[in-house]
Amino acid sequence: TTRLVQYIIEKLNNAHINRALMEKMLGHIAELSVQKFSSNVIERCLAVADRDLQMLIIDELVDRARLQRILNDQYGNYVIQKALEVSQHVSNDRFQMLVQLLRPEVYALPPTVLGKRIRTGILKRFPILAMEEQTALEAWSA
Repeated sequence: TTRLVQYIIEKLNNAHINRALMEKMLGHIAELSVQKFSSNVIERCLAVADRDLQMLIIDELVDRARLQRILNDQYGNYVIQKALEVSQHVSNDRFQMLVQLLRPEVYALPPTVLGKRIRTGILKRFPILAMEEQTALEAWSA
């Protein structure tokens, strides 16, 4: 089903149909973001949605109760990176809010191979998330 949705969004390129599909996903964005194929659909939605829908999707992703799980997930972290990328081009205020929310979360990732890989990848793409060294060490040891 997710491959069909991805096909419809990418190939049919019908704004009305795309919006209807994306609106149906609202309320399930976090859950879809941590699944292999549906995470690709959410990334694509972020890329092609209109500004209002992008902001609704991003708002759902950065819910504090879900953010750490999504960020720590092997698929979800790419969705978060796409949200950062999109917000950077759409709304400076939203981008700054995301940076403030994500900065401590990036350093709270577990010291596992996956956690380190995610942190390194995100900091490489978005160096603005890097914290002062002392603050980062405090967050890391907490």
